[in-house]
Amino acid sequence: MKVYLAAVMVVSLAACSANTSNSPQNSARSLAFSKQLSASSTASLCATYTSAGTTPLVKMMLEAELGARNVAHCSRTHVGGQSVAQYNRASFSRADGGSAELASDKDCSDFASAAQAQRYFLAVGGPASDPHRLDGDGDGLACEWGTAVTRLYSKALAPVRRASPRRVSSSRCHVGPRGGTYTITASGNKNYSGC
Repeated sequence: MKVYLAAVMVVSLAACSANTSNSPQNSARSLAFSKQLSASSTASLCATYTSAGTTPLVKMMLEAELGARNVAHCSRTHVGGQSVAQYNRASFSRADGGSAELASDKDCSDFASAAQAQRYFLAVGGPASDPHRLDGDGDGLACEWGTAVTRLYSKALAPVRRASPRRVSSSRCHVGPRGGTYTITASGNKNYSGC
């Protein structure tokens, strides 16, 4: 069932990202897919994220959703690679500065996190369009999402530190087969001068 859902999401989201024009139909479609992502389980999002057929725009949408859930790994895949690759690369023109006359203009402060801002930004036409001026540098990442996703990606790449087992030396005196006494050292050896 999860694989089927992932396949349906890839196909439907790929259709969404195939046409990057800023028509109202595409914005409505992007918003609908964003809502679909929000309602999906983390497992199905991860299945779609790791699928070979997932387009870069869809990966960015999935990274924003998974980032909002603070998910750093999908199986053995680190989440955030697509967005990190865009970070500080001005790929989109922002010369127009967006529409100042938007009735419901959004600012970065309107969102609880950078991931939520990125989710919204992509749902309303980003990265090609930025009607709310959330991506001033044109790298396709809104409201410090670049910094946040870099942290998330770095966290995913960090090696897991495991505590090494500590050997505790025993101060207890043992008696050997010939009557000699000894203690056990931290390395597990016998210390005959310890008693």
